[in-house]
Amino acid sequence: LTTKIDHSSKEMLETFSTEFTELKKELLSESFASKLSTQLEEKIGHLLTSADFREKISSVVEEKVRQMLTSSEFIEKLEASVTKVNAHTGMQVAKAVRQIVKILESS
Repeated sequence: LTTKIDHSSKEMLETFSTEFTELKKELLSESFASKLSTQLEEKIGHLLTSADFREKISSVVEEKVRQMLTSSEFIEKLEASVTKVNAHTGMQVAKAVRQIVKILESS
């Protein structure tokens, strides 16, 4: 009985080993990789073009933009940028006015 069990176990192990080796060869083959790549491209393509996906992405992006626009950090940076632009524009206007005054004074 023990010999039968040992022999049966050995046959099962050999069968498993053979099947595992064949599966490994198939998984590592270029044709399998190509098929998998094609299927993934198709699935991703369908996903990206689905209305449901676009709605979800749109909703997420909308929420993130809303959060960014209302964050105090963004508002502070925006105010600082506007102040810099205004200061630069103010300097340009003052310079232009001085030049106009010089022209008027010289004529």
